[in-house]
Amino acid sequence: MDKNIFVIIILMLALITFALSSCISTMGIKGIRNSKNYLDWEGVYKAVILSNEGHYMDVRIRLNPDQSFEYYYGRMDGAYDPFYCKGLFNWDKTENIIMADINYVRHQYKVAKNKLIRLNVDNFVLVKEQ
Repeated sequence: MDKNIFVIIILMLALITFALSSCISTMGIKGIRNSKNYLDWEGVYKAVILSNEGHYMDVRIRLNPDQSFEYYYGRMDGAYDPFYCKGLFNWDKTENIIMADINYVRHQYKVAKNKLIRLNVDNFVLVKEQ
């Protein structure tokens, strides 16, 4: 009888240890994996977009490790002087979206692997990928 109780106690301890280790590893992944901590987000992002007036626009955003940014927006044909600004951006509470005030307008971007996805103020995608 003592041998059976000993085996049951060992099995219960093994089961409890397995359950706790599963919970801890899942909590660790959820706590670490976000765009800020997991992706290599520093660098220059480039796009060519069509403006409301029908002109092709060159857009460049540089994100720096100190949470500063540089923003460039100019017509591809060079008809006008480009718009350029720099400042600081903030991460949202999930640390997956950056927010920057550019020319007094809030810009929000979801940070994905090797790209930024422009969002509106309700975090909906403004431009669908083609």
